[in-house]
Amino acid sequence: MLPLFFVSSMTLTARPSPLAPLLHHPLLPPASLNLLSRSPPRMSVESPAAGKAVAPSGDFTPPPPTSSLAGAIALVAGTTVGAGILALPAKTLAAGIVPTTGTLLASWVYMASSGLLIAEVNVNTLCALERSAVSLSTMTEETLGVAGSRVSSLAYVFIHYTLLVAYMLQGGTLLLELGAALPPLAALPAATAGPPLFAALLGGALLLCPPAVVEKVNAVAVGGVIATFGLLLGLGAQQVDPALLAHVD
Repeated sequence: MLPLFFVSSMTLTARPSPLAPLLHHPLLPPASLNLLSRSPPRMSVESPAAGKAVAPSGDFTPPPPTSSLAGAIALVAGTTVGAGILALPAKTLAAGIVPTTGTLLASWVYMASSGLLIAEVNVNTLCALERSAVSLSTMTEETLGVAGSRVSSLAYVFIHYTLLVAYMLQGGTLLLELGAALPPLAALPAATAGPPLFAALLGGALLLCPPAVVEKVNAVAVGGVIATFGLLLGLGAQQVDPALLAHVD
């Protein structure tokens, strides 16, 4: 075979897509398989110096993962489970055990279904655009158009803005309460100084720490939440009165 630098021009097949291993995945919907099974694009590879065709440098190597599976699970669980996991049962208990359980179960089915649908749209968009990652706005733009993408982005910003405000206010109050023994913190007003101090400390730590450290700290925090929740269930199970399960206000 003649060396490629003796050939003036030629067409080479593009490198295999990083999504090719997903082609035989049993959980992918048919639409994703159709997109994955498309023929890869063809491109002309030329030397930038002499205009000669060159061979691709080795087989395709997928980029290294940015997070471990356990870290990704902890990240999703940490952002999904909030204070409402305790507040919702307490607020709906007056309706009775059967309506409360049914409502919470239906809410869980809705959230789980929406998460699976978003995952399907994510895979379809990855295949359609041939990218390694896409954002939520890109997914909505590909499925709902530009107008739908803007509405979705506004809703996304609104809900996370309100969450940040709520956690900054409560976090600042708790920070000053825990540091009440320290004279510099005891003299600060909780309503005005607490939230900015909490945001500066936590935001600065997230900004300066490497992603691997943030992932490990988040995993430890989620493990603590699971442990304390299990302890709460264990202590509360000792005080359960089955006769009260039929009570309805």
